[in-house]
Amino acid sequence: MSFGTEPWGVGPWGSGAPLSLVAARARSTHCVEVLLTHDPRRRSVLGAGDGLNPRTWSVTHDGNELTPLSVEFFAPGQCRVFTLHAFEDWTELHTVSANSLVEPNGVLIAAPRSATFRGVVTVRSPGPLSGRYDLANPPTIATLGPAGTLQASSAGGYQQVRGAEYYKKLIFRRLTTIPGSYFHIPRGDYGLGLQIKGLLRASDMVALKVAIEQECFKEPGVTAASVEATLLATGVLKLVLKIKADTGDVNTSMEIERQ
Repeated sequence: MSFGTEPWGVGPWGSGAPLSLVAARARSTHCVEVLLTHDPRRRSVLGAGDGLNPRTWSVTHDGNELTPLSVEFFAPGQCRVFTLHAFEDWTELHTVSANSLVEPNGVLIAAPRSATFRGVVTVRSPGPLSGRYDLANPPTIATLGPAGTLQASSAGGYQQVRGAEYYKKLIFRRLTTIPGSYFHIPRGDYGLGLQIKGLLRASDMVALKVAIEQECFKEPGVTAASVEATLLATGVLKLVLKIKADTGDVNTSMEIERQ
């Protein structure tokens, strides 16, 4: 009389069902979980027919061996087989077999000795980030550190700026960079040279407005730009930029102190 497939009802102490494979399922792209009727022999990774020996197992897809590397048992009669090669996607059938697996008393596994399982949902590597972006390094003092410091993100990389903040950063850099500051960029291609505490007269507003608009058009992705330049009585130059970029409209305001 059998006591079922529990530990006390199999092997030399009982007359339970013989050892065989019941089912299998992919746990990841390189791991398949196998369900057996009960625990096989699992004493050594080198023992012939031992459940811990990778050579006892075979995992194939369309006749191609996926090369088992290691085996771990995480519950009675349940193990995970790790492979060198990845499984195909969930539409493909794979086979795991253990034709030489033995019971604790050395009796060879009975049929069925194999089980089929599907692969996993295909995981595609993320493509390049869409749209224009740059690393975030605000030009003003922030609580996270000095001005211009790169900021870490919660994912472990660096924070990025996109959209309005992206163009605001690049145009602010253009307007405040002295022409010729970058040796690899021709002097007239980058930089307007707006300087803090620089000399500026009210009569310069029209020419300054035109120069800023021309500089904005040099930024890749900018398709339209308009600028309102106002010299306030307090000596602050207020710039209101309205930019149309290939990623959408960008409105930004900058205030630069002048003498």
